Amino acid sequence: MSRTLRWFVPGILACSSAWATPVPISASGQTQPFAATSATVGSAAVWLHPTDLTQSLILGVNGVDGLVAYGLDGGAQAPAVSGLFTTVDVRYGFPLSGQEVSLVATGARDGTLSFYALNSSTRLLQSLPLTQALALGASVSCAVLWHPTGTSDYELFAFGGSSLRNWALKDDGAGRILATELGSAVSTAGSVTGCAVDEPTQSLYYTVASQGLLRIRFLPDGGSINTVLANVGGTDTAIGSSVAGVSLLRTSGGGSVLISSPGPSGNGNTVFSAYDRLTSAPVGSFQLPADGGFSAVQLSAGLASTNMGLGVDFPQGMLVLHDGRNAGLTPNFKLVSWGAVASALGLGTDSVLDPRAEGPPLLADGGVAPADGGSSGSSSGASRPTSTSAGFPPQSTGCGCRTGAVSAPLGVLSALGLFRCLRRRQDRGRSPALEG
Repeated sequence: MSRTLRWFVPGILACSSAWATPVPISASGQTQPFAATSATVGSAAVWLHPTDLTQSLILGVNGVDGLVAYGLDGGAQAPAVSGLFTTVDVRYGFPLSGQEVSLVATGARDGTLSFYALNSSTRLLQSLPLTQALALGASVSCAVLWHPTGTSDYELFAFGGSSLRNWALKDDGAGRILATELGSAVSTAGSVTGCAVDEPTQSLYYTVASQGLLRIRFLPDGGSINTVLANVGGTDTAIGSSVAGVSLLRTSGGGSVLISSPGPSGNGNTVFSAYDRLTSAPVGSFQLPADGGFSAVQLSAGLASTNMGLGVDFPQGMLVLHDGRNAGLTPNFKLVSWGAVASALGLGTDSVLDPRAEGPPLLADGGVAPADGGSSGSSSGASRPTSTSAGFPPQSTGCGCRTGAVSAPLGVLSALGLFRCLRRRQDRGRSPALEG
């Protein structure tokens, strides 16, 4: 099968002079501190209660406490799930044993991948058996669940070291999760530090520590478009020498892609940058200095978000930001009102678009695919490799950013493009067409 690989490098986004000094934002709450200073991993996800949003939970992982469920007041719900976890994600409505459950996926330092069901009545996690163990050959740096809009499919993407793997997930009929790998492991351009998916636009966002924020958009013909949205080290951006986590916050008007970075300000506070979800344009940045009894957020390794209102402190949504320093104590998560951030950056809020419900048809929110911008590079037919690695190092443009040829994961593009193509053939056209 012939597929076209399209390359877009929107250097104008990374070179934008629209970035002002990051605006200061105050936290509205925080979780209890981790058990030890060495608990540097700080991945999180927000689970939304099916009937009472004030009973929602923050799922956080670190290498000391394991998997911890926090209430919106920041208190840990006992008991924690022990393990050297590095990443966590959640999706709703997974069919298992004749019921629909909230499916929680985790990755660990030893490369293992595990699944849990979150009981909405008890708010406790129950381990789910697999038909066979899943493991990467390296520590899992990010794992994210994927539920394509308009289908009954569930998948898992997992990054480990510089490798990416992908599985289809379903009930085996006996209450166990059957995971079928969709191809062989492929190599990425570097160490991935965070990832997020946007099912309505068939997009996978990921961050590479030394490169920046990237997005793969899957096309209905089985091809993929890989886009560099922002590069590290640009003097005209709010991104510093590296990037860590990424989170996607959707609203009916579009939404935002949020990333964390040390930032160029030199004050040690983590800078969080926002990009428009549909146009990919940078819209601003913010940081959390010490304020109101909360320490400044520094050394952040992860973030999570929800657009849904979660009570009086978070009526327009919440951001969960890992604080790797939490001055004077051990690391924790700071809880921030999305309404406060949106107001400061001139962005919209929407607490109606519900992640718990099946999403709208592809592109319904805005009617267009994410803009790729820039100009295309080489294109060719491709076949899925068993293993590939990227080349094409970025070239400097003299504007404080990078553009031209980029260090993009060619193996990811070709292999995952085929994964999507095969899935679409299996779905027999259930997914609406996506603009290319």
